[in-house]
Amino acid sequence: MYQRKHGQQLERQPAYSFSIQQHGNNIHIYIVMEVTLAHYEWLLLIVLSLLSFSANNFALKGKRKTLNASDVFSALEDMEFEQFVPELKDCLEGAYFTI
Repeated sequence: MYQRKHGQQLERQPAYSFSIQQHGNNIHIYIVMEVTLAHYEWLLLIVLSLLSFSANNFALKGKRKTLNASDVFSALEDMEFEQFVPELKDCLEGAYFTI
């Protein structure tokens, strides 16, 4: 069973269904889940973990131990989230922090 922070358990497992379809030489697997807000938290954690892992791989390919913004942008493109890259780059260029 999925667990939330502070040991709170979700009320029930998500209901899901899946189908496998073949289109030419490609096989598509569709998974449909009935999710609650708590499940979105879990899915977000998974996506962010995958993004971090992918960005770390780009840093390692560049023989660096520290991630930078270009690693994250490359990871987003690699994960097929390229539609978010231009807006994030604009936000990054406009972000100046002073302490």
